[in-house]
This record gives sequence, structure tokens and C-alpha cells, in this order.
Amino acid sequence: MEFFLVMIAPHLILAAAVLGVFAWFGRRPASEEKE
Repeated sequence: MEFFLVMIAPHLILAAAVLGVFAWFGRRPASEEKE
């Protein structure tokens, strides 16, 4: 079970980072770069 967590932990961190970047870059230009 530990090996599973060790292999899943990085994926969760990556998913969180991707979601954060997606929300950050998906909300800012949508309102600022709307020509």
C-alpha cells in the first residue's frame, strides 16, 4: 500500500498544479484578453 501511495502522491501533486495553473491562466486572460 505504501508503494501505491508513493506512486500516487506525485500524480496528485501534478494534478493539483495543473488544475491551479489551468484555473489561473484560464480565468485571467478570459477577462483581460477579450477583444
